[in-house]
Amino acid sequence: MPACVGALWSSIMSDKNKALAAAPIPRVSLTWLLLAQALVVLPFALHVPVSITLLWLGCTCWRVQVFRMRARLPGTWIKSGLLVGTAGGVYLARGSLVGLDAGAALLVAAFVLKMLEMNNHRDARVLIFLGFFCVAVGYLFEDNLLWALFSLLPVGALLAALIGLQQADLAGRSTDTLKLAFKLMAQAVPLMLVLFLFFPRLDPLWSLPQPSNKGVTGLSDNMAPGDMAELSKSPALVFRASFEGPIPARNQLYWRGLTLEQFDGRRWSQSARAQTVQIPQWEKRGDPLAYSIVMEASGRPWLPSLDVAETTLPDVRQMSDFRLQRRRPVEQSLLYAVNSWPLSIRDPQSSEQVQRQNLQLPAKGNDQARQWAAELRRRYTTADAMVAAMLGYFSDQPFHYTLKPAPLGNDSIDEFLFASRQGFCAHYAGAMTFVLRAAGIPARVVAGYQGGELNPDGHYLTVRQFDAHAWVEYWQPGIGWRSVDPTAAVAPQRIEQGLEQALAADEAFLQESPYSALRYRNVPWVNAIRLSWDNLNYGWQRWVLGYQGQQQLQILGRWFSGFQAPVFVLGTLFSLGLVALWLFKPWQRESDSQLRVFNAFERLLARHGLRRMPGEGADAFCRRAVLYFPQHAEAIEAFIREFQAQRYAGRLASASRLRHALSTLRRRLPWRLSAVRDRHSWMSVSKGNCMSSMVDHLVAEVLALDVKLLACQARLAVSTDSEALHDLRTTVRRLRSVLRPLRENPAAAELEEAAKAVGQLTTPLRDMQVLAAFLEEQGLNEAAFKRNQYLGNACPRVATSPELSRLLKLIDQFPELLRLQQRQGMLRGLRKTIEKRMDKQWSKLRVAIAEPGHDRHDLRLLIKRVRYAAEAYPELSHQPKNMQARLKAAQGELGDWHDHLQWLAQAAEQPDLAPCIAGWQIGIVRAERKAEASLKRLAKACF
Repeated sequence: MPACVGALWSSIMSDKNKALAAAPIPRVSLTWLLLAQALVVLPFALHVPVSITLLWLGCTCWRVQVFRMRARLPGTWIKSGLLVGTAGGVYLARGSLVGLDAGAALLVAAFVLKMLEMNNHRDARVLIFLGFFCVAVGYLFEDNLLWALFSLLPVGALLAALIGLQQADLAGRSTDTLKLAFKLMAQAVPLMLVLFLFFPRLDPLWSLPQPSNKGVTGLSDNMAPGDMAELSKSPALVFRASFEGPIPARNQLYWRGLTLEQFDGRRWSQSARAQTVQIPQWEKRGDPLAYSIVMEASGRPWLPSLDVAETTLPDVRQMSDFRLQRRRPVEQSLLYAVNSWPLSIRDPQSSEQVQRQNLQLPAKGNDQARQWAAELRRRYTTADAMVAAMLGYFSDQPFHYTLKPAPLGNDSIDEFLFASRQGFCAHYAGAMTFVLRAAGIPARVVAGYQGGELNPDGHYLTVRQFDAHAWVEYWQPGIGWRSVDPTAAVAPQRIEQGLEQALAADEAFLQESPYSALRYRNVPWVNAIRLSWDNLNYGWQRWVLGYQGQQQLQILGRWFSGFQAPVFVLGTLFSLGLVALWLFKPWQRESDSQLRVFNAFERLLARHGLRRMPGEGADAFCRRAVLYFPQHAEAIEAFIREFQAQRYAGRLASASRLRHALSTLRRRLPWRLSAVRDRHSWMSVSKGNCMSSMVDHLVAEVLALDVKLLACQARLAVSTDSEALHDLRTTVRRLRSVLRPLRENPAAAELEEAAKAVGQLTTPLRDMQVLAAFLEEQGLNEAAFKRNQYLGNACPRVATSPELSRLLKLIDQFPELLRLQQRQGMLRGLRKTIEKRMDKQWSKLRVAIAEPGHDRHDLRLLIKRVRYAAEAYPELSHQPKNMQARLKAAQGELGDWHDHLQWLAQAAEQPDLAPCIAGWQIGIVRAERKAEASLKRLAKACF
């Protein structure tokens, strides 16, 4: 096939295009390419291994020496060695060749190495377009205004290099190509703005997560006494917040990040309960605060907010501890609107499980703190009184707020409270929470941020890592959770004025960041420049990066609220018509009878399946037409000879002679068309009926599954059919089994990939559905109700999900694509291919069952594929007659084993499943025995 494609391409490519592709690279283009490569590669130096930067320096020097005729381009062995060495260096530096970091490094390396392979116009064009792609990839790492402005430079240089390749009259002066490049970029600005404003913002079909080992400064899900102090040394931006009304006082700005409920004697961490999705109980009180936040990439899923927060983002949930958490980590700047009710009552009737968790302490240690807690408990009858007494203790005793406290030993709480009395916010919050718990009051540590810097230019708050803070929440019956900040009793200036004022005596603010502009806020002109630049960046993130679907609809709705839809549509069409008239200027075209006849020739061949490609010359089109219609080669060549003679050789123009040649071809084509199609048929006539029936069967099978998918979608949308999800997954598995033998076919591969995405989307939901049914049978109604409630909301979302919509769209197009491939001869040997793949699957199953240490999970998937493929192609199945029943039985037993395995894994993370663990441990042993017995029966009967 590649040889045929290459031959066809070479046959239709004009001599002029061949000569241009093989032409040497002009000096001006090489100059701009070298500069563009430097502008593209250098910003990546912070994100790719150092070896890539050194490779670029070496390749640039080598290329310059080649241009000076002092060296040759490297040979195949050297290029291969460089490629392997580069890949090895990336693997050593990143530990993998998969992922964003490794992928970007390999892309930049390919861009660099291509410079050593570039030898003609074609190579240069490939390098230029690869450079454009690298610039776009840069936005995965940097999306700020500075990078957006800087990226104009490499784009301009690449465009100048491309112009230098195409326009020989500008090849002598590099400044002319650069001027033209930026002129073209300026002319594209209006179109860019129109597309930016009006082009629909579609949700991505996939996301590209950052690698898990990528270091990101920020809050962690666990906290030791010194962690907050380390975090407060960083000036990195966390988020910006703008309020619709007045900005609250600084002492009210407590931005919740996450809640730490587990204490091991040294570190506070999130509990397993906090990871579960439970709707918290709370009552709205007072007026809400409306504000929006632009959050920087953090690599973590939690979103900062004031208590108690709600947002309209579809993938953000309010967790059981009142924090906002996204379904996936924040890997790029995120804009979200929030409403908060600071006076709300939170969880007034907390469950016993929550109270037990927030009374948890190590069995021993910190005896002095425990004794003090017992004394406070005897002296005070209410939690508020105890908290007030502790705040008084912190205020009256010589406690010191510092970034550099003395190191603490094993009994860290005792040493801090009664010995060192030096610490940061985490020390005070952790100690207070410990004492409250020891006194029998449920309490927990809240980690987040406090305060923020007001930017007067944009009237918004900027919160940075040095604003990281920890405070305490304690619970009272009927009142719920209440917040208290012990740091305010020791260093009130930290809460009222910020960290810089609190550490003024120590001069410890940003000591490790001497070049940060934040250290020079007392210099008026430096601070003014810093605030203005920050305001520009905020505007860029809010109005450009944050211009997504919801905001686009709101803005366009305000702009066109007074217009009627028909008037707007007609006005748009009229404007487009005027633009088209100005671009094409039909009144300036001369009447050309020769072109009119040639256009009729094009339309005639297009009706018979051959269309002229953009930019294809008449001679190349003629040669391709002769290949496509060999029986009519004489008539086609006669028409083209007449056209070229009149058009280019100076023969007297005669439209009648051209029309006569075209009429001759037109008379021959219709009644000979079937013969032409026979030549392109994908099989011989003797095998035609058999192979055509094979395609018919495949189309019928896909259409039948399409109908089932549509029915499942309708059933899921109403969320009343408990078996709709199961039927959807079964239909998708059958579709994948039908398509699996055709995976080398691009259309089938794309459809199979879409079906796989739907399967991945629905797998956790179906597992939860099976688990909920089991819990109901066991009488665990509360646990079952929680999962069924989640499923009731999740199943309708599956019906409208992008994954299912894409699958239905592709499956509608698939029969037509299959028929087109059949007509074009791309399905030769279809039956043989399917038989071969099915036999291969059967052999693979036989080997897997016979293997002593077989993987049950892999066997379960393989049995499904073999079974459903045999059902899809029964006439091609070479398996024994009793195979289907045996396969179904083995599949069921392995499925039972798999369910128990999954449930035990979930029980380790979900406390409400604890009553089932013992039964499941017995059940999985029983399921293993049944599965092995079923596999033995299958092997004996079928092999």
